[in-house]
Amino acid sequence: MKWTVRGGALAAAWLCGWLAWQKMHGSLTSLPACGGVEGCQQVLGGRWSEWLGVPVSFLAFGFYLTVLLLTLRPVQRWLALQADRLLCAAGVMAILCAAWFIGLLAVAEREFCPYCALAHGLGMVFGFPLLFKAWKLRKEEGRGFFADAFSTALPGFLILVLGQVFGPRPVTHEVAAMQLEAPAIPATAKLALRPGEVAFFGGAVIYPTLELPIMGDPAAVHLLVKYFDYTCPGCRHLHEDLAALLAAPQCPYAVVLLPCPLNHACNPHLSAEAGDHPFACELAQDALAVWRKNPAQFRAFHDEAMTRSYPGDFPAVHQRAVELCGGLDSMKQALADPWIAERMAKTFEEYRLLSWRDPRMPKLLLRENRVLTGAPADAEALRESLRQEFGK
Repeated sequence: MKWTVRGGALAAAWLCGWLAWQKMHGSLTSLPACGGVEGCQQVLGGRWSEWLGVPVSFLAFGFYLTVLLLTLRPVQRWLALQADRLLCAAGVMAILCAAWFIGLLAVAEREFCPYCALAHGLGMVFGFPLLFKAWKLRKEEGRGFFADAFSTALPGFLILVLGQVFGPRPVTHEVAAMQLEAPAIPATAKLALRPGEVAFFGGAVIYPTLELPIMGDPAAVHLLVKYFDYTCPGCRHLHEDLAALLAAPQCPYAVVLLPCPLNHACNPHLSAEAGDHPFACELAQDALAVWRKNPAQFRAFHDEAMTRSYPGDFPAVHQRAVELCGGLDSMKQALADPWIAERMAKTFEEYRLLSWRDPRMPKLLLRENRVLTGAPADAEALRESLRQEFGK
């Protein structure tokens, strides 16, 4: 069993150390087999990725390294029986932490991270054997190893959970001035816009807002533009926060909605390592078809599509789109509208211009060349970013 514990702890320490290095110095958007554009960034750079400002991958590295040290003969000779007690407690801690973080992935993030799953799996590789050892030795020295393992591990686990739930939340988004890769037109000092148009980047990108799906009042003081994918967890988090923001009385904002699927089947500008989001293309096309056929019901469809779980709920959402379009034949007619293909082509080209340095999604254009990238940790973080940009 000693070599099982040693091997599992060594592999887990190496993996968590590498993830901590990637988070601090590398790029979470280019990790292979992890969703590329959005998957690992959502998990390893998201709401639950830190504990009191410290990356949990770094904490895990220290934990697994400690377990490895406790298996070494000089350390065991020095600590004697206490080394076995600490190892058993570490086994309980590994199991509890695996259950906590797997639960967060499934319920809070609704995302799968293969690196996280492997790290938790390696923890369980030595966690359960150590727990079994503690059970077998439970009758030794009073309360026994088994009770001692839990009484030692539980306080540490509770400190971890409470620190994540009530501690400071990590910054999961960035607001910065962005430079386009190749502007469509040169920026001009004076730009003549037609009614209903809003321009960014000095006129390099212009949006005819009266022709596009929108949340909020088109006559709002500040028109924002959101690039998103219906299957992207970060995009869905931002949708919830934007919906709460726009529901406030006298809200000065409205948001133009541009579906930008993260799937190579329709988006030619995704990086090669980016993973495909199932049904992302079909959902974007369905949404634009509803907008063209029944714009009064678009917001209802959009809200429902952003709260469903994919790929399982796609048939139900697609059927809802068919109903709102007036039936299957009307839906086919809407999808054949050249406007949809042209709009998606423009969206993909704009995505290329916006994502050449940072491919993360969602992207929210605020004003001029100021862009919010990634999903804020919560609604208050979003409001604070908007207050800093617009002063209200």
